Amino acid sequence: SIDRYNGEGIFFEYAKMVVKSRLLDYFKSKEYKEKHDSIDEDQYLLNQGSKKQYIEEIRVQRLKEEVEELKKVLKYYNIEILDLHKQSPKHFLTKQHVDHILSLILQNNEIVSLIIDKGYLPMNLILEQYKTSRKKLEPYRKYIITVVIICVGQFELLKDYMPGKVIQ
Repeated sequence: SIDRYNGEGIFFEYAKMVVKSRLLDYFKSKEYKEKHDSIDEDQYLLNQGSKKQYIEEIRVQRLKEEVEELKKVLKYYNIEILDLHKQSPKHFLTKQHVDHILSLILQNNEIVSLIIDKGYLPMNLILEQYKTSRKKLEPYRKYIITVVIICVGQFELLKDYMPGKVIQ
């Protein structure tokens, strides 16, 4: 502003106006906007991360509640949740076979209602209709009953953990 001052008016007023206009130009510049945009973006990402974490915490809490509710329902069927690990199919081919039978059972309203209402697995009816052997299904009786209860009941989050072939 000293070099451009032509002697007209008060120098300090002229210098004040020059500095003010330069500052306005700087704040409007792309560099300043980019700095603030990145701060806003970082804040947005932080908020999104917090939101995702909160949603995940709520989901985990609801999942725990569903597991507790399932434990209560399984008591009616004399099934302990810890037994399910022992009585679920481990071998790949056995798992495929049991999952296939489960998907057929879930499509049959008569069998599903017998399981839910009477509290037992109608093995003779299943063997008759689906041409399988008792030896292939008997060890997994509690597992089959539990999967049917989860798929038919109000266990929305637990359904996500069911085998893909079963829920279709």
